[in-house]
Amino acid sequence: MKYKPYDKINKKIGVGDWVRLVEIPPGKMPEETQIVFEKALGKTFKIENFNEYGCAELDLTKKVAKYNTIWIEPHFLLLFRRKRK
Repeated sequence: MKYKPYDKINKKIGVGDWVRLVEIPPGKMPEETQIVFEKALGKTFKIENFNEYGCAELDLTKKVAKYNTIWIEPHFLLLFRRKRK
């Protein structure tokens, strides 16, 4: 399944846009991963890239945990601001 690049309220998002993590994906995940997601919840991050499944890459290094990146489905995000031109 490939996710379309639309946030929680169906706004189109792209590389360079800033988004807020508004929901943690449901399901079982390792405890350390769960902790990282909980720390990131509510914070804003720049979309670095999208993978082949349509998940957005968010670099958490500066705000949550050094050298941590998450790949997350776009519908768990909310557009915060468009990339600067």
